[in-house]
Amino acid sequence: QEEALFSSWFRELSGGDVRIMGPTAAGFLKRSELPKEKLKQIWDIADSGRTGSIDLDGFYLALRLVALAQNGIEPSAATCTSFQGNFPAPRLQGLQAASVP
Repeated sequence: QEEALFSSWFRELSGGDVRIMGPTAAGFLKRSELPKEKLKQIWDIADSGRTGSIDLDGFYLALRLVALAQNGIEPSAATCTSFQGNFPAPRLQGLQAASVP
């Protein structure tokens, strides 16, 4: 279910492209209401190639990092890799679990 939801958000935000541009992704991730510094940290991890955009994998990673940060876990690529169990769902202002932006 997470994959289907994240994929639908990605398609909507990317306009059918293979990448989401930085300003669009940033606006979406701000719905998490995390501090700006935390969002920058998450962006730097998700956009590891420093392209100013993220692909589907980067988008999934960003959303998982947001969810971890919202639950008091320091966001890092290593944390995502070593996380045990199901990832918590990210809480995004104005979005229901089954909605797209």
